[in-house]
Amino acid sequence: LLVWVYEVNWEAAKFVQVLWQIALDIKWFLLFLTFAVLAFAEMFHIMLSTPENCDDYPSDPNQNYCGRTRSYLKTYYASLGRFDPEDFTTAFSVVVFVLF
Repeated sequence: LLVWVYEVNWEAAKFVQVLWQIALDIKWFLLFLTFAVLAFAEMFHIMLSTPENCDDYPSDPNQNYCGRTRSYLKTYYASLGRFDPEDFTTAFSVVVFVLF
């Protein structure tokens, strides 16, 4: 397929080759990023899902770190820059967030 595209339009073939090389080079970065986000999400879930914070978790969807899935999403959003400082209730959770 790439040979046929190269014969028809060599610029498009080079573009496809560049995209393929970028995908091959970035796979390890994405793997380590995924592990880091999952590890920090687990830490935040363990630290911030105390009984007083999560007493009515199933009925209140605004409980941020009470469920594992919600913790993963909130940590991913934080890695994109969208976070609420009021989510971190202890000094240690603030330190861990700054390290994240």
